[in-house]
Amino acid sequence: MLSLTSASSNRWLAQVDAHLEDILIDHAHCEKKAAGTALNLIFAYVERTELCRELAEIVTEELEHFRLVLDLLERRGIRFRRLPPGDMGGN
Repeated sequence: MLSLTSASSNRWLAQVDAHLEDILIDHAHCEKKAAGTALNLIFAYVERTELCRELAEIVTEELEHFRLVLDLLERRGIRFRRLPPGDMGGN
């Protein structure tokens, strides 16, 4: 299912399996945050046109990733929502 290209420990795989819903939701939030950060940098460096162009590409790419993860959540019947701060079960 994960299409991993290298060996992973059974403990790690069990953690992913136990928390997959939260991991996917967190991933969507990370994509959204990356887009927002790039957009904020455009506002901060408005006079640097070439940098703004590159940042605009990043905004577009990260928002596309965000949409892809939202689609995946929807297909899996997982509601996108806020997650409480925490260590994601890293006991």
